Amino acid sequence: MKPKEKIILALKDLIESSEMPSISTKNIARQANYSEAMIYQNFRSKHELMTSLLNHHKESIASIKDTVDKSSSLSSVKIKNFIKEIFRYAEKNYSFVYLVMFEPRDNSEKNYKTSLDEFNLSMEEIFKDYLKGYVLEPKTSRYPEDTLLNSILTFIYGQFNLYRLDKKKLPSLRLDIRLDKLI
Repeated sequence: MKPKEKIILALKDLIESSEMPSISTKNIARQANYSEAMIYQNFRSKHELMTSLLNHHKESIASIKDTVDKSSSLSSVKIKNFIKEIFRYAEKNYSFVYLVMFEPRDNSEKNYKTSLDEFNLSMEEIFKDYLKGYVLEPKTSRYPEDTLLNSILTFIYGQFNLYRLDKKKLPSLRLDIRLDKLI
């Protein structure tokens, strides 16, 4: 395994066993069996390392989407299956939940915030693709597709935040999203 990959894996393991603010580059180096200098040879900061881990999760989510896309041709089925798979992935990868829910506190973390914003946009694009032509019932909004998108993303991120706060299992999912074709 390359040093960069081993360092990212060490960060992932540490996030899953403790809280991020208490994780130092020394802890990461110790977990990866490298010197702290090795971390800085591969990453400029802890936040660049977090961004690399977030990008790893982004690639995994894209892979999940590809698998879900092959499983059905109906968008309504794809949405439900994708949400279920995202929650399964989140339960297996607490670092993913933590990184997505991490709130940058100051300008020193602005590069990570940009990466997080890009990640959130990529999630929105996945759902926008699935939601083309569908709306929530009843159709009360002037922009029903946006209302549906916001409802789904709010639900997902709300569940992630609850999970992050108490690390209990995510709710068992019986998704009964009622979708109707947009007229």
